[in-house]
Amino acid sequence: MQPLTYSRFSHYKLVDEDVESAPVETFPFSDGAKFRGVGVINQPACQVVFEDFLPGADFAWTCWHDEVHFVTHGRAEITYYEPPMFEGSGKILAEPGSLYLVPRGTRMEWTVLEGPFRRFTVDFPNPGFPLNEPPSVAAGV
Repeated sequence: MQPLTYSRFSHYKLVDEDVESAPVETFPFSDGAKFRGVGVINQPACQVVFEDFLPGADFAWTCWHDEVHFVTHGRAEITYYEPPMFEGSGKILAEPGSLYLVPRGTRMEWTVLEGPFRRFTVDFPNPGFPLNEPPSVAAGV
């Protein structure tokens, strides 16, 4: 039996420069869609990612873990399809101050209307996305 692994108390203070200085990359499985992101908390219980989605091509993703998103800048239209058969669906306008839960198995497509579309994503459990720590986290700010 594996021993229980505890996360450590973690803190991050919003620093826009952290995500703005990250390299722009192509989003997986979404032809031409561009984003940039950094990992700001990386613990066994969760990973917190600070990311920008840039205007241009639409993004599509299926979450295999639970996620909570909090939007700080920009606007995007998000269409979602709920598991297990994707029969339940809807569309929202996500803008600064928006907070939403994406249950595991949800399929999402989003169009950036005003960008960058900047958000924090809290992933439960930690999926281990390979994102670099920003300078402020590495420096212990």
